[in-house]
Amino acid sequence: MPCPDCAAERARGASFCGKCFGLFRSPEAPGLLERLARWLPRRRRRQDRDAAPPIAVETRVEEVFEVVDANTGETRRYRSLDELPPELREAVESARRGMRSRR
Repeated sequence: MPCPDCAAERARGASFCGKCFGLFRSPEAPGLLERLARWLPRRRRRQDRDAAPPIAVETRVEEVFEVVDANTGETRRYRSLDELPPELREAVESARRGMRSRR
């Protein structure tokens, strides 16, 4: 395709003429009005304004204690520290105190 200013042959993929240094405008390039429209704020559609936020996050922390009986091999699950038998509860609390003191 020749240069529109000097009629020199255009190199493949070139954005300007190698002879007269004129800029080539590709037919797909947006015009002035299209470029200005990109800078103007767009009005949001009603359905976008009324829509709920796309993400909701909920965080929940639970403790589950699993204790295996060494004699029978039976596993028991306790969902809180209060459910543990007193001797196990004291062992867990003691271990936690030891971990806090190391920090």
